[in-house]
Amino acid sequence: MKRYRNKSRYEDEATIVHTTINKIEYRNIEIGQRLKTVFYCPSYLAPEGRMCVYWGRTNIEEGDEIEMKGRFSDGVFLAWSLSIHKKAKKIENDGGNIQNRT
Repeated sequence: MKRYRNKSRYEDEATIVHTTINKIEYRNIEIGQRLKTVFYCPSYLAPEGRMCVYWGRTNIEEGDEIEMKGRFSDGVFLAWSLSIHKKAKKIENDGGNIQNRT
């Protein structure tokens, strides 16, 4: 018996993006039965960066280099999958506060 794969109607719009995280608005916030993460990545179209949304548990931090697969919808990137390629380096400054550095 032949099996058929259900194809998403948005699969033709899929894009792979390599980028760095500028700012995390919120991470792993529970909405219903799902976890939502909203963060910003550099973009020449918006000074604060492009908003990205990922549904699922993640451990990203500001300064991480990531690769995302997803699509653009109304200026927001909706990530279907996300992988961290390089974690941000953490160094201490003179005041003892930890800051992320790339």
